[in-house]
Amino acid sequence: MFQQQLYIYLVNFTDKSALIAINAATAKGVIEAYRRIADAGRSRRPEHLIKLNTEVLQPGAARSLAELETHIVTWESNLDYFHRVCEAGSQISTSQQRLILINMATKELSEFLTKESKRFPSYHDVRTEISDWIHRATSPKTMSGALHVHQVEEIVDGEALLDLDYPEDSSAQVDLNVVATGEGRMVEVQGTAEGDPFTRAELDDLMDLALDGIRRLVSAQERALG
Repeated sequence: MFQQQLYIYLVNFTDKSALIAINAATAKGVIEAYRRIADAGRSRRPEHLIKLNTEVLQPGAARSLAELETHIVTWESNLDYFHRVCEAGSQISTSQQRLILINMATKELSEFLTKESKRFPSYHDVRTEISDWIHRATSPKTMSGALHVHQVEEIVDGEALLDLDYPEDSSAQVDLNVVATGEGRMVEVQGTAEGDPFTRAELDDLMDLALDGIRRLVSAQERALG
């Protein structure tokens, strides 16, 4: 729609030099030309840049996973423009961008990313995990009712692992098997202490690991099925 309106404007209200340049450009060049034209129409008045800075720093959380991708894409576009027009030294660091991205997520996803922050140390890691959650929430639920089994065990040194090989299995301190649907609904849970008893907190951590593994497995299967 925007490109159509822009084309009409270039044909009827300019000397057509911009239109000629766009038609002669490659696909990448066309996108860049549209970006420059759009930027030229955006206000750079101080009060508008202050408002843009606020929108970039505090974009707010998405109301649902279905709208999260659009929310992020809009924010990334505003962020890119802000970095092109802001004063030197005012750019937002990648670590800040990562935290803002987490806060833009829905409540459940944001809490998960915060709790598992060590697993997602970079902006790219967070963005990829968010994309996986969005895919699972918005793609056809062809795999949601399927059963998936994950074996989780806590080995002697206290590290929780998923789908152990034989050497790890033979030295495990806790043996936990989880059967669940692609929606995360429990079918069967079996846990045994192979040595010292384990705590409720350790059980909760193992269950979180198992269900996260099942979510990732379902996501991979759905992507493979198209």
